[in-house]
Parts: sequence; structure tokens; C-alpha cells
Amino acid sequence: MLSPVFAAGTTIYSAAVSNGTATLTFTPALSSAQATVTVNGGSAATPVTLNVGTTNVSIAVTAQDGSMKTYTVTVTRRTVFQDWAVVNAVSHDPAVVGVNGAMNVGNFAFGMDPNSAASGPLVYTGAFAGGGSIGSTGMPVAGTEGAEIRALFVRRTDYVNAGLTYAVQFSNDFFAWPNSNDTPFVLVDDGTHQIVSVPFPAGFTAGGFFRARVTIAP
Repeated sequence: MLSPVFAAGTTIYSAAVSNGTATLTFTPALSSAQATVTVNGGSAATPVTLNVGTTNVSIAVTAQDGSMKTYTVTVTRRTVFQDWAVVNAVSHDPAVVGVNGAMNVGNFAFGMDPNSAASGPLVYTGAFAGGGSIGSTGMPVAGTEGAEIRALFVRRTDYVNAGLTYAVQFSNDFFAWPNSNDTPFVLVDDGTHQIVSVPFPAGFTAGGFFRARVTIAP
């Protein structure tokens, strides 16, 4: 996990961990029973709390003669998006376009495979009242039930922790895109993804367009 591999004469290291790793315990192996060690000024047995991003950990080793050497480990705790990028072997840049022609942030947000040439629409089986099933994740679609038209889109269940913001917007002319004021209704949640719906505004039920815009916190 350490980079470079530990060597007594090297004092600066780095390491990367998943987003789910909130703490890390450092257990230095001492070459002398008379040597002592502290981690961030305290006991090595105390777990270090990791920030999302980078956390600097100071490991001080004191020899029997009182001489001291300090090692620094910079630990990078990845974001949820960066974990996804590692799993899919793609760039950590949300704006980079995948094989399917969609940006990484869109693939991440809508549950699409960035390494597949296909980027089809989501498939929801069920009623607008909810309780249906996810046939597949994918691009947003307009769904109808009787005279009602709804915008349907995929949302990650962990979207808050992932730093994602979804905004449904409607337009009659492709120029003005006001945000919907309706709270998205969760139709189904499989623990990883949700399919949610937003009703078309009254002035758009006979026509018009919608889009689901996604932004991600840095």
C-alpha cells in the first residue's frame, strides 16, 4: 500500500485507500525493542481518522539513544466517484468522455458503463405509484401513464455522499431550461440505484422537452 516500498532511509511516503476507509491504524515494526514510536503524537494503536482527500500522518521513531526520525505518510482517501473510476479503469476527471460518448460524471450518475459502446435508456417496469423494478439503468426517459407524463431518471442511492446534484429541467424551445420545483418521487430503489420521476409541468404535457442535469462536488 505504501509508495515507495518502505526503506528505513526514506521518510516520505504516500498511500491511497477507498472512500469506505474512514480510519487507518499504523503499526510500525521496530527493529529494536528499546525504540518507541508515536503516530501523530499519540499511541500507534489509536486509529487515524481520514479525511476525504488527503491526510498527513506523522510517525516519529525514537531510538534508545534518544535520536529521532520522523516519517510522513500522505494518505489519500478517494471520493465515491474516484472509487467508481478505479473499478472501471477510467480517468478520475468527471468531464472525460467514455467509450459510449457520455462524460464520466453522467455514466457515474446514471449507472452506465463507460467502457461499453452502448448507452441505452433506463428501463422501469411498474406504475407511477412506485413499487416497480429496474430493468436497466441508463439515460433518462419520458414515461406515460394514462394522460400523465413524467420525466424518469436514474439516481444513485448514495448521491448525497457521492457529491451528486440532479436537476430536472424542462423547455419548450431548447433555449430556456427552468428547473422543476417538484420533489423527485422514488419509484424503485435497489440499494445502488433509484429510478425517480418528476411530473411534466402543465404547460409541457402536450409537448416540450426535458433533461436531467448532473453536477458533482470536487
